[in-house]
Amino acid sequence: MRLLALRFIVTLTAFYALVLNPLVAGVSQSQTTYKYSRFSYSSYSEARTGYETLPVQILRLGGGKLGPNEKLKIRVSLLRNKTEKNIRAVKFKTFIFNRKDLNEAVETVHTPVIAVDVPALTQRECDILILYADDIPLLAYKPGEEYSLETAVTEVHYDDGSIWEAKELPGKLDPSKMR
Repeated sequence: MRLLALRFIVTLTAFYALVLNPLVAGVSQSQTTYKYSRFSYSSYSEARTGYETLPVQILRLGGGKLGPNEKLKIRVSLLRNKTEKNIRAVKFKTFIFNRKDLNEAVETVHTPVIAVDVPALTQRECDILILYADDIPLLAYKPGEEYSLETAVTEVHYDDGSIWEAKELPGKLDPSKMR
């Protein structure tokens, strides 16, 4: 019986040292903590009021990082021009919502005006850096916090010299448009 109790204590101690206490096991503290709060990212939601008025749609948005010392990048890789004018430049805005209230942006991040070439009524592949998640203090890890990021084209420069700007974004979610 004593031998069984001693084995149990040794096993429990080894389990604690190797699994429950990562510092004793040789794992650095930074590897055991999260860098970001939970978040999702997408193009601007079709369920928002005013979505249909946007002249340019983001058809492909992605993100990632190539190594542990790189920043987490969010990029646009496919745009659709819904207008009959050629586009020569665009500006993006990313609206950050706390998942508790998806109608009120808690922060907005925008790009400068970026040169693109998207002919009228076509879609075009691109590779445009929108933001680094590491540079947004709001996304730093906070237990229980979840965010949703939505990116839209909010300014369009046409080759005829005219400019379109979004004025009323972000729109509220329309429950009748939600899937």
